[in-house]
Amino acid sequence: MLAVNNWDACGLANSDNPPSKTRPGPTAGQARPALARAGAESLLIDGVFNRPGGAGDDFAHPEKEKQAYIQLVTDIRRGVDVLRARPEVDGQRLGYVGHSYGATWGGVLAGVEHRIRAHVLMGGLPQYGDLSDNQWMWQQVTKTYSKQQIENYTQAYAPLEPKNFVGLAPPSAVMFQFARYDRYITPGLARIYWEAAREPKIQQWYDTSHEFNHPKALLDRDQFLETQLKLKPVLPLILEQMGLRTGVGKVVGRARSGQKQRPAKSDSHP
Repeated sequence: MLAVNNWDACGLANSDNPPSKTRPGPTAGQARPALARAGAESLLIDGVFNRPGGAGDDFAHPEKEKQAYIQLVTDIRRGVDVLRARPEVDGQRLGYVGHSYGATWGGVLAGVEHRIRAHVLMGGLPQYGDLSDNQWMWQQVTKTYSKQQIENYTQAYAPLEPKNFVGLAPPSAVMFQFARYDRYITPGLARIYWEAAREPKIQQWYDTSHEFNHPKALLDRDQFLETQLKLKPVLPLILEQMGLRTGVGKVVGRARSGQKQRPAKSDSHP
């Protein structure tokens, strides 16, 4: 398994670069314990925001920023080399999980790194130049940068749009996870990403925000990896991690005082 560590982006998979000092966010922290006990080995690297002198979004200097993201994808591919070189890792069963920034560039990764069998992309952008479908984000951009700067930025990223690569992922499987209350990924942007991908693919929507703090999202993600990577059953491990236990045909746990337990809602539509 691989993880890319960033301010709100984490990725898990059996591929990436030699780990630097890692500061796993909630996504990596939720997933790795259960997956490790199910037979997966995780490798985390720092995203460009978390590296010394790291680059961030910078419309004024798109070429410099773009090179940092190209380096990130290259680093992940070197991580595939690292994992495949380890005797305890089955190099034919590699997976990747990317959240936010990790899901955006995970689409590019899926199109160029075919040694990875399964990809999970959580709340990623299909394109990096034109964000006009998200009015809130686009207003911030247009208030801060000139029309020429925006045009230069869009032109610089045109060859690297994730939507141009994710369709090259087959035969690797891609799972998209989207949040109905995501402040960054609108249904329109999600649809662009989904339609750019080819079978085998699956999408799930959740009543949660960009942070994906939803137990069903964790369960769906880990069960997808269980199936694709032939891991041990993850459901009992996740329930134990959450302090729950299984009864006959149901999950047994205690709701907070005065609250009723409700089934988690997730489906394939926004």
